[in-house]
Amino acid sequence: MHHALILQSELPDALQRNEFVLHYQPIMDVSDGRVTGHEALLRWRDRRGVLHDPAAFIRNAEETGLIVPIGHWVLEQAMHHAVACNQAQPAGQAIAVHVNLSASQLRLSELPGQLRQLLERTGARAEWIVLEITEDALQPDMDASIRSLSALRGAGTRIAINSFGSGQSSLSHLGIMPFDMIKTDRSFVKTMGTHGHTQDILRLIADLGQQLGKDVIIEGVETQAEQHRLTALGFRYMQGFHIGRPA
Repeated sequence: MHHALILQSELPDALQRNEFVLHYQPIMDVSDGRVTGHEALLRWRDRRGVLHDPAAFIRNAEETGLIVPIGHWVLEQAMHHAVACNQAQPAGQAIAVHVNLSASQLRLSELPGQLRQLLERTGARAEWIVLEITEDALQPDMDASIRSLSALRGAGTRIAINSFGSGQSSLSHLGIMPFDMIKTDRSFVKTMGTHGHTQDILRLIADLGQQLGKDVIIEGVETQAEQHRLTALGFRYMQGFHIGRPA
């Protein structure tokens, strides 16, 4: 508890002290072994040199509103990374950078404008950026969320529904929601070998993505055996420790 209180007291100035860092985890097209994207993952290296995962500080950042300036910093750094990644990429093989948006950011009416400004400042192309939104972040006002997603797509970026299958949104919203990708919750892969119907559900998700014309990224792939099983179920894009660890 004492350690948590120390972190909370230091968090407000962590951005000014330049203590946040981004690690990147690859997303692979397993059909040809090509890396198609990197997910930007936030870490905090405090003044003692200890590296913290988001679980240690994100909730506090959301409750205090710090998630908004932190999220802006993440977007800008990720765009710089996208530029660096794509300088030497062949035509048609761009590497996307995936950035997680919080519910607080999604509610900002000025976010699409900020996004355009950052793209211009960094030189990143909009199609290199994928904004990941969890199903829960779309609640409780789905109509307002759909308007926000439409405005973000209007800036040229792509949208991924993250942790798909773990939230409370209705499948009926998929027909009207503006998005480009589905990213499954990692719990599906974790229970694939122990829960009899998980594999059937995954097959349905793969089919759903195909019917909707959306790319589906399966997250949480930890072994070669899981990769083989998921490929057989129809998944092409994968992320997890087996594909590559955050670095």
